[in-house]
Formats: sequence, C-alpha cells, structure tokens
Amino acid sequence: SSPEILLVTTPEPSSLTDAYSLLKMLYRNPKYDKNESVIHVLTNRVASFR
Repeated sequence: SSPEILLVTTPEPSSLTDAYSLLKMLYRNPKYDKNESVIHVLTNRVASFR
C-alpha cells in the first residue's frame, strides 16, 4: 500500500464526474486514512491518434 494516490482523468465532463465520484467513495471507505494519504490529480489532455 502506498500513501500516494495518482488519479488520471481527462477534461471531459463525464470523466471529471467519475473521478469526483471515485474520490467520494474513497473518502467514505473506513480503511482510507485522509491524514496519511496524498492525492494527486492528473488531467490527460493528449489527443489520441487513430
């Protein structure tokens, strides 16, 4: 287990909503200690090539 959390999302509204929901679920988890963890949020803005 690591005290750091890296949350990678995209700037799309649905992705930001999902990321926020994940953070809320994490915060409500009794095993999560907010005083011992650091959350980093990274927004992936790279265009995909297809």
